[in-house]
Amino acid sequence: IVEKSAPGLEFGEDLPKLGMRGSRTSEVRLTDCRIPAENRVGREGEGFEQVKTMLNSSRIVMGALCVGVAQVAYEKAVGYSKERTAFGGPISDFQLTREKIADMVTGINAARLLCLYASRLKEAGLEFSSEASQAKVFSTETSVKVCDLAIQIFGGAGYTSDDVHRHWRDARLLTIGEGTSEVLRMLIASRELAKSL
Repeated sequence: IVEKSAPGLEFGEDLPKLGMRGSRTSEVRLTDCRIPAENRVGREGEGFEQVKTMLNSSRIVMGALCVGVAQVAYEKAVGYSKERTAFGGPISDFQLTREKIADMVTGINAARLLCLYASRLKEAGLEFSSEASQAKVFSTETSVKVCDLAIQIFGGAGYTSDDVHRHWRDARLLTIGEGTSEVLRMLIASRELAKSL
C-alpha cells in the first residue's frame, strides 16, 4: 500500500474522458518511491497473481455497473416512448419501438443473470475467471446497445439531451476498463478450450 504522502508519489492532471466523467482519472507516477516492507500486500513475487484475482472480481463489478447504466437508459426510453406522440398516438404503439424495447429488456436481464452467476461462483470459492470475463464482455456490449437503442427511441432529442447520450458515453468507456472485449474473448476461449469435455 502506497501512502498518499509517500515521497516520489505524484499525480498527473485529470484526463479528459468520453464518459464516466464523475470518476476522476489521472496518471500516477512513482519516482524513486520507496515503500516499507510492512506495506506489502501478499507475498513477494505474487503480485501478478493478486492483480489477476482482483481483475476477475472487478470484471463482475464492471458488468453490474453496465447493467445499471443500461437499466436507467431503458427506463428513460420506455417513459419517453409513452409520452412522445406521432401520427396520433404514443410512439410506444409503433412496432419498431416495441422491438427495440423488447431487445433492450432481454439484453439487460441476460446481462444481469450472467453477472449474478459469476458472483455466485466466486462466493462459492469456485473457478470464475471465464464467467467473470463473459459477464463483463456481455454486459458492457449490451449496455452500449441498449443506450444506442434508447437514443434511437428519443430520436433527435437523444442527440441533444445530455441525460441519454451521457449514458451511451459512459457505457462505451466501460467496454475498455478491466480488459477490452477483444482481450477478454481470448481469455474466455483459452479457459474454455483448456477444459476437458
